[in-house]
Amino acid sequence: MNIISRQPKKFGTRADFDTEQFRKEMYQHGLRVQWEQVVECPCKRSAAGDLLVSGDGMLDILETAGEKGTTFENRQECPACYGRGYLYHSPQDILAICTRVASTPDAWKEWGEWARGALFLTTLPEHLVGYQDRITLIDSVLVYRETLRRTGAIDKLRYPIKTRTLDTGSALDATESDPISVGVLYVIKADEDGGVDPVTDVLTQDVDYSLTEAGTVEWLEDGSPPDVGAYFSITYYAAPRFVVVDIPHAFRDTWIGTKTDQPYFAPLPVNAMCRLEHLVSREED
Repeated sequence: MNIISRQPKKFGTRADFDTEQFRKEMYQHGLRVQWEQVVECPCKRSAAGDLLVSGDGMLDILETAGEKGTTFENRQECPACYGRGYLYHSPQDILAICTRVASTPDAWKEWGEWARGALFLTTLPEHLVGYQDRITLIDSVLVYRETLRRTGAIDKLRYPIKTRTLDTGSALDATESDPISVGVLYVIKADEDGGVDPVTDVLTQDVDYSLTEAGTVEWLEDGSPPDVGAYFSITYYAAPRFVVVDIPHAFRDTWIGTKTDQPYFAPLPVNAMCRLEHLVSREED
């Protein structure tokens, strides 16, 4: 049965979204972000050999189902996905409108603060972000604090350290520019027993540690770095990574008929909600 809708008797004034004007605004005011798309990792555990033994009833069930012992679990030791079950690929720098960026710290969750945060992201139509895609802010930073245990010569933090240029002005003339570059705001160590001296245990950049191009901490043995296995606390400017967790408007398309003889189909800007990566994803080893 075909059901035909009744058209309105009279059409009013048409109002269409100006996609070209939005594109201009994006190129004028959008922030640079790195967009990485996600794909499922094909690594799967085999029941025979690394999970179940021969003669196990579950192994017989899986083989009877024609799966040859595959459990569909991702391998925790997989060098590609690190057990997360998905891979990031095709990184590229794009423009985005970032709104309602939030960072809400919860104190004393994992050896220090455990910050919750959300980001609402709008991109151009050709950059159709998907669920679990990763977004890294290139120029913007958050102040982040964490407490870690030294593991070796170089320690990787939860997020890469981002050096920020601060225009502090001149000490003699406030109208003059005297910029400084800052990445780490404060570092303090504990001894192997957890004791801390608030004066002597404060560490100095380029004396006790330095920053690598990858945004990690390299310990300088000529200074007084923490012992391997001892804890240290660090406050730094972070280049945060977010993961797409919700797409409020899965389809954002419309027909545009303003100033044209024939209406045409046009995709609209994409909107997505993201959360800080460490809240929804296992970090890389």
